[in-house]
Amino acid sequence: MNKWQIYLLFFTVVACIIGFMYYIAPHQIDWRVNYSSKFKQPSGTYVLVEDLKHQFGKDRVQQTQQATIPLLDSLQGLPTSAYVLIDQRIQLSDSAQQALLRYVAAGNHAVLAFEDMIYGSLVDTIGIETTSASWDWYSVDAYDTSSVSLVMDGPLPQRTFYTSLMNLAWVFEPYQFLIPFDTLGVNKEGEPNLVRVAYGKGYFYLSSAPALFSNYHMVHPGGNQYSAALFSLIPTVPVYFDEYYHTGIMQSSNEFRAVLDNPALRAGWLTMGALLVLFAFFGGKRLSRPMPVVKPPSNSSLDFVRAIGFLYLQQGDHDDLARKKVLYFTDLLRNKYRVNFELKDQTLVQEVALKCGVPVDLASDTLTQVMEVSKLNSISEAKLLNLSKQLEKFHQRASNV
Repeated sequence: MNKWQIYLLFFTVVACIIGFMYYIAPHQIDWRVNYSSKFKQPSGTYVLVEDLKHQFGKDRVQQTQQATIPLLDSLQGLPTSAYVLIDQRIQLSDSAQQALLRYVAAGNHAVLAFEDMIYGSLVDTIGIETTSASWDWYSVDAYDTSSVSLVMDGPLPQRTFYTSLMNLAWVFEPYQFLIPFDTLGVNKEGEPNLVRVAYGKGYFYLSSAPALFSNYHMVHPGGNQYSAALFSLIPTVPVYFDEYYHTGIMQSSNEFRAVLDNPALRAGWLTMGALLVLFAFFGGKRLSRPMPVVKPPSNSSLDFVRAIGFLYLQQGDHDDLARKKVLYFTDLLRNKYRVNFELKDQTLVQEVALKCGVPVDLASDTLTQVMEVSKLNSISEAKLLNLSKQLEKFHQRASNV
C-alpha cells in the first residue's frame, strides 16, 4: 500500500467517524414559528397534512405553492373543493381576499387559521377581529396546560382537548362580525376560537389558534381528534393546502445553505466533490515513471552544408565556389550519366540531353555557362548566382526522369 492509498484510507475513516458522530448527536429543537406542511419541527403542520391524507384520501390532498389568486380562480369551474391556509398572521392582498370570497360564494369551503389578519375585502365583508393575551412560543411548560373545547355536534365523543404548548388566548370578538356565525369551539374561558361563517353557497371555517394544528399539538393524546372533528364538517372533496403564504421562513442551519439552495452552485459543488474523489482514486494508484523524450537524430550532412555555405558567404570567394560547382557538375555527368567529354560542341550537347533526359536547349545553355565560367579568372556574384540557378534548373529536370 503506497502513501496515496494510506492518505485516502485515513481521510475516509475520519469522514465516516465525523458523519456517524453528527448523526447520533442530539440536535437542538427548532421552535421557530412556521406552519408549513414541509416543516417537521414543533410548529410545522406536517402531521396535520398526513392526517388529512388519511381522512380525505391521499389523492385528494394537494400541497400547492401556486399563488392564491390564480389557484382560486382555476378552481371556480371545478366541483366543490376546500382551501386550507394556516399561518400566524395571514397577509393576503385585497385582490387575493376578493378571489377567496368569490371562491367560497361559489359553494366551496375555506379553512383559515390565524392569530391576526390584515385589513382587506374579506375582513371588511365578514368583520373578522381577534384579540390576544401575552404568550411566548419559547416559554413552554409541560405542567402548565390549557384547554380548548369543541361545542359543535359531531360523531366524536371527546370534546375537551388539553395542550401544554402555550396559553391559547387568541379569540374572536363576536360583536365585530358583520355576518352571523356558528361557534364551533371555545377556550377554557368560554370565548370563541373556532367559528363557521356561511357566505354565499359555501362556508368559512375560522380558527384563532393555529397552534392547535401544529405538529406539537397533533402528536399529543387527542390532539389529532381536534382537527379531525373540524374537518369532519367538510365533505370528502379535494383539499388544497396553501404553501404560498407563510410568515415563517424555513432556513437550514447548514453553513452551505446558500450554495445548496442554488441549483447551479449545488451542481458545481457536487461536480467538484466527484472530481476530487476521482482524483484521489486514480492518484492513489501506483504511477509509472515518465517516458523519456528521445530526440530524433539530426541530419549532420545538412548542418555541414549550412556551415560551409555560411563560410563561403562570409569570405566572399565566388571564384572558388564557382569552380567547385563546375567540378561537381562535370563529375556528376561523367560518373552517373556516363557522358564522354571528349566529344565536341553539338555532339556533346546531344549526348548530355539524351542521357540526362533534358531538352536540348537546357543542355546547351547549361554546358555553355559551365564552359564560360571555367575559362574565367574572376567571377562576380551575379555570374555565380546565374550559374547556380541554371544548374538547379538542370538538376530538377534531370531528377524527374
